[in-house]
Amino acid sequence: MKAVLLVVGLLILFGLVAYLGNTRQPQHVIIRITDGDGLLLSNGTVIRIQGIDAPEHDQPYGKSAKEALQPIVGHVARYEPYDMDRYGRTIARVYVDDIDIGKALLKLGLAWHYTAYDTDSTYWQAERAAKEAKRGLWADPGAVPPWDWRDR
Repeated sequence: MKAVLLVVGLLILFGLVAYLGNTRQPQHVIIRITDGDGLLLSNGTVIRIQGIDAPEHDQPYGKSAKEALQPIVGHVARYEPYDMDRYGRTIARVYVDDIDIGKALLKLGLAWHYTAYDTDSTYWQAERAAKEAKRGLWADPGAVPPWDWRDR
């Protein structure tokens, strides 16, 4: 009997630790999409999605990248803060229903993997798959990365 109670107690303890571990990541409702790689949360946090760089608003596919994010408005986002950028935005991996939003944009061909700031091989693979399939911006053989577009 004591062994059963000990096992049950340990299971409850491990479940509590797992629950508390999952709640450490901030979760808030997405209230607005600011651009193809940015969003505003209900707590006022402005997020810059880590690991990607979407086309600028005045660049080809910039509007498409922003529009692709519109369906997640009103959903709860879980995010993993990485850093702050020079504009005060939180750079973070963002998940909605356990979908990595940055990786989803890469798969759609609506962003570049920002390898200057990210080394996640799954992001590189998602970009490569979109490129090979000529999805989104990869349909344009002259697509200009946003970091080059901004330097113009």
